[in-house]
Amino acid sequence: MINLVKKISIGSLFLTGVNAYAQDAAAAVATAAEKAPEATSNNPLFISMGVLTGVLLFVIVILSAVLRTSVKTKVREVLSTRNIQAVVAALFIFGAQSSFAQAAAETKESMYVDTAIGGMHPLAFYSLFIVLLLELFVILWLCLMILRIIVKREAASAVAHNEKPAQSSFSLFISRKIFGVKPVETDKDVMLDHNYDGIRELDNDLPPWWKYGFYFTIISGVIYLIGYHVTGSFKSSQEEYNTEIAEAEASVAAYRNKMALNVDETNAVFATESDKLAKGGEIFVKNCVVCHGDKGQGGIGPNFADNYWIYGGKPGDLFKTVKNGTTKGMKSWKDELSPVDIQNVISYIHTFKGTNPPNQKAPEGNLFEETAGAAIDSAATAIVDSTKNIEVK
Repeated sequence: MINLVKKISIGSLFLTGVNAYAQDAAAAVATAAEKAPEATSNNPLFISMGVLTGVLLFVIVILSAVLRTSVKTKVREVLSTRNIQAVVAALFIFGAQSSFAQAAAETKESMYVDTAIGGMHPLAFYSLFIVLLLELFVILWLCLMILRIIVKREAASAVAHNEKPAQSSFSLFISRKIFGVKPVETDKDVMLDHNYDGIRELDNDLPPWWKYGFYFTIISGVIYLIGYHVTGSFKSSQEEYNTEIAEAEASVAAYRNKMALNVDETNAVFATESDKLAKGGEIFVKNCVVCHGDKGQGGIGPNFADNYWIYGGKPGDLFKTVKNGTTKGMKSWKDELSPVDIQNVISYIHTFKGTNPPNQKAPEGNLFEETAGAAIDSAATAIVDSTKNIEVK
């Protein structure tokens, strides 16, 4: 009765841990789906790992059934209560780690899709990977238990018939082909002449597993040499570094282009970079010369060379004027010019200030004096813009 209660208690703890882990795994997958849309049921890696998890679980069920039917009275001690409890406790400890998984999910909510593994959120990938490792461990343990039962049965049968215990073909393969264990009868053939206080030494060969590992390193070295230094099929660490740097620079450039489109009348400035002024000049020549003159002297529209402005002379005022147009006949350019283009053209217009071109039109509007603070802000913005290309180097 006590053993039954103990088993029920352990089973309950195990199920509780598994349930908690399943809930947290589901939350982690949901978070992964939000941060990385690829980590959903249509992801090939996710599907493969999920199917493999199910297959291994099915194998565990089959091996457990085989093990239960194989256990008899004389070999029941192989599956002692202590061994079973140890395995169940390990499973429960793994399930209890769900609290750690939940905390990790909370700390990784801001993780970007660039950190995804095979299109899966790292937390979802590692959760499935750990489950697969645990299932493989359980399968290995069950196979060892079944093997021990078979060996004990063969030994008991041999003793009952006064025969020499026979080894299974699997045991012979492991002992002979993997570990290089030879029959005791052959020791005399490899025994050395040295005698150390009655202890004789055997001149055994290296274990096959060691030699196979050594051969593998040689083959790997040849593949490495050909792949990296002959055919160039594999990328060197320097090439991988250069590729990652190029990808990072492209990502930064894309981000800057995206942020540049966020210019509006609240944060527009007068740019001073030559390339931006040149683009602004092209736009001015194409769209503005007809009304304001090629040197900003004015025409149908007001001139840009003096300090008088009808709608304001601040960067934001000019940006708003070009963007939305005016009530005096100037159309809105927001559908034809991007925010960056508008900022470039108002920056070019700002260069006409104080040039006193010929045939300058009379001042219109109100006198506007650029404050020292505005000039400093514009200069500071120009300095920041001029150093953007240095940030990624």
